[in-house]
Amino acid sequence: PLHWPGLLLGHTGNISYNICIALEQDSGLLTLEVSTEDSDFYYLAGEVPIPFNQWSNYSLRYDSNSLSEYVNGALGGNVEASGLLLDLSELWIAKGVPEPSYLEVVINDIKIWNETLPEGGFNEEDFSNSNLMAHWKFNQGSEGLHPEVLIDHSGNQNHGTIYGAEWVENIQGCTDLLACNYNEEASTDNGSCEYDDLCGECGGSKASCEI
Repeated sequence: PLHWPGLLLGHTGNISYNICIALEQDSGLLTLEVSTEDSDFYYLAGEVPIPFNQWSNYSLRYDSNSLSEYVNGALGGNVEASGLLLDLSELWIAKGVPEPSYLEVVINDIKIWNETLPEGGFNEEDFSNSNLMAHWKFNQGSEGLHPEVLIDHSGNQNHGTIYGAEWVENIQGCTDLLACNYNEEASTDNGSCEYDDLCGECGGSKASCEI
């Protein structure tokens, strides 16, 4: 059962959810729950934690034989699964069951293809835009024409309504408190962190002093 807010929840209207991608907020592990047209239920417990305070790429693969997840290109788990996925009447993002329950995350991009993800991880070049079902960019901002609408850029007009979320400025920088160039205003880590060398120089190579 779901005990934490879901990153992605889909349902047909007659049960609480038919597909759930959830984040265990204590461990940082992603879990996946899916039910099929045959009323079979499959659960995949993730094994690769999501890195804290930096962007990550999460991909889900289902091919009617197995269910797999990838975190930043690494296989995060795999289980046998079969059956057709249900047609969803609603899709919720960062919302939990039961209400009210929401996941505190910063989301940059979500895409859904009606196409099987190749084995070995996600490569966008392997997909055809003709099979792109939905693409939410999360980049309109509060000053956009429709700040209360999550716009689908796939051309299929699967637009969503935003409830309770706020647009935030994406500030790149070093988010490691131990780094000498830590940026307290940064919202995401861009890999620029540097540390004092033995001479006390930030990002130095120990060439500026004698040890």
